[in-house]
Amino acid sequence: MRRPKYRPLIAPNPYVRWCQGFPCVKRLSTSATVSVITMCALNVASGKVITKMTNAHRAIEFIEFLEIIDKNVPKELGVHVVLDNYAAHKTESVRMWLLAHPRFQFHFTPTYSSWMNQVERWFSALTTKYLQRSVHHSVTELNEGITEWAEAWNKNPKPFIWTKSADEIFASMQKYLGPSVSEQTSD
Repeated sequence: MRRPKYRPLIAPNPYVRWCQGFPCVKRLSTSATVSVITMCALNVASGKVITKMTNAHRAIEFIEFLEIIDKNVPKELGVHVVLDNYAAHKTESVRMWLLAHPRFQFHFTPTYSSWMNQVERWFSALTTKYLQRSVHHSVTELNEGITEWAEAWNKNPKPFIWTKSADEIFASMQKYLGPSVSEQTSD
């Protein structure tokens, strides 16, 4: 689950050019003052998404989104929610909601590890395949566009698949991470 902010691109006469066979819009103005926060739940097995657009991300909006997930996921299934450490995810009202819904389990990603959450790939696709190639003249238009794009995605969803094992990923990151804990303790 993630909640990036998007702003409508106000450009009455966008300059459109062609990039690799697709029209791309050159960003002329981003003078909007209102952001759209998109919350998304990704079913990692099927690739389908559940989304909600809002203009704030407080505990109340988060709980409303959890209710939407609860209604859309079959009752016999457990729900594992991968989250960042945003304060709205840890309030008393969220804890109370979680206690009342035992099939939900929260898993928090470590700081600077959002790349581990597969929903980030969906947001990347939303950004590169839709938002960077579109112009919205209002927040309402932007919300409708994101909703339509998510609905189109769900007609032919594709799960994201890791192409490398965890060992391969950590080996490629070794120069940035330094010696691993296992190497430090084995001496």
